[in-house]
Amino acid sequence: MLSIRTLAGTCAAALCGLANAATYVDVPVTGARDHAFGPNGMLYITAGAKLHRYDTATCQLLPPIALGQQLVGVDVSIDGRFVAVADRAVENGKVHVYVYDGFGSRLPRKVEYPADFGENGSFMVAWMADSSLLISGSYSGSGWVPLRRYEPTPGTVTTIGRVQQNSMLAASRDGMTAAIAESNISSGPVHAWDLDTTAIGASARMNWFAFEAAIDANGSRIVSPSYNGAYVYERVGNQLVETGRIGQYAEWGPLSAVFSPDAKRLVTADYGWSYGVGAAQRGVKIYDADSLTLLSTIDPYPFPWNGNHALGQGRLTLSRDGHWLAATINGAVRLYDVHEELGTDRKPVSACATKTPSADSLRFERGLVEEIDRLLPRKVDAMGQFVE
Repeated sequence: MLSIRTLAGTCAAALCGLANAATYVDVPVTGARDHAFGPNGMLYITAGAKLHRYDTATCQLLPPIALGQQLVGVDVSIDGRFVAVADRAVENGKVHVYVYDGFGSRLPRKVEYPADFGENGSFMVAWMADSSLLISGSYSGSGWVPLRRYEPTPGTVTTIGRVQQNSMLAASRDGMTAAIAESNISSGPVHAWDLDTTAIGASARMNWFAFEAAIDANGSRIVSPSYNGAYVYERVGNQLVETGRIGQYAEWGPLSAVFSPDAKRLVTADYGWSYGVGAAQRGVKIYDADSLTLLSTIDPYPFPWNGNHALGQGRLTLSRDGHWLAATINGAVRLYDVHEELGTDRKPVSACATKTPSADSLRFERGLVEEIDRLLPRKVDAMGQFVE
């Protein structure tokens, strides 16, 4: 078994590679929940009842598409053609997702199926290699919901398991494996779901609330953040074996993570309390995915604690070519050009990302975070309760 490496460094952001900060542009979408990249440079963002689109080729927000009621998870199929959007809503006893043909001019299609007991909508979506779609759901209160699979041909939706409400899904780059992080339960189950068997093939329990999931290119590694740090797992047979951890309980840690296309880098968005060790650890960081060594902090943005939930500030997504990184911040989605930092391509960079992080640009956001920190205790137990 590989040894566990717990990373709890105390270096300030300015000393951890901030000089290599990536350029960025802020896309002004208030209330953003999720985002995903299309292959043509389009960034899709869910917020409220609308699907927003930002074109990185023209550096412009396009007219939003009005959908549903409370849009949450969004994902783009591997071939780039279809966009799936989850909606936390029940209509006539049915829940649904929307499927939008990004290459065509047709309106998004509503895919409906009967709501399970207590279910109040869909939550997260993930496209697989065979163009099927995994769907998790939300619940009125607290409980389990079906894990579903939608197959466009022949257009069927089937239940393939049960998971906790608001479970996060993330497909590997090859689309053969999906990471599942079960939310809303303190045992924090994390799974690897296999397309070839259409079943869960490996699992682990963090014994903390799991609020995100990242998976590498071939599904061999999974990262799931919690208040006790982000757990790094390697798949060994039918088990997920912990090989490392990033963060420090009650101080700082990742809210979200994504692997680079070649799986050599791991990008995280880290929260930190505004005093002690945590004050120096906030921001968007790049780690060596094998050694978990911190390589650089590309933006010391002061992400706040997320309250054991996903799809808030700190949510990260990466374009398939590794050129663009999107992070949800206060009142916007920050779009970084990271092709140099991740070494993924040498295309001419777009003119969209022209700003660089600075202390002045973060002064207001830091003030908000520090005021929240002052009002709330910082220790949280495995049940998500604040500890005095």
